[in-house]
Amino acid sequence: MGSLAAEEDIWEIWWCYDGWHPPGDKLERMLPAWAKLHRMDPSRPLAEQVANAKVLVPTTGLVDAAAIAAARDLRLIAQPAAGYANIDIEAAKQRSIPVTIAPGRWLCGIKRIRWLAGMHIAR
Repeated sequence: MGSLAAEEDIWEIWWCYDGWHPPGDKLERMLPAWAKLHRMDPSRPLAEQVANAKVLVPTTGLVDAAAIAAARDLRLIAQPAAGYANIDIEAAKQRSIPVTIAPGRWLCGIKRIRWLAGMHIAR
């Protein structure tokens, strides 16, 4: 990919849990130059932090309707684990936001984030 024209071209990917650092660190190292991993501040609601998020990575953090609504240009919720219990699937559906899971294969989930982000850029 070529260089970025402006800061708004940077994809904000949000790690929605204050923990499980090794997979987050690995994801951060794998991201292309046009993507930046942000880690939530657990002292503040997620919805206050994700206004510019394109991807939310819930892990074990709660991704509720407020967080999904707050992310104005959300393209994907990528759960690098099994289950949807901490994701408001109905709110994602209402905005046509795809939600992926990777049961037992967090690295596979991280690779999906990169692939899906690349597919959106190619559009």
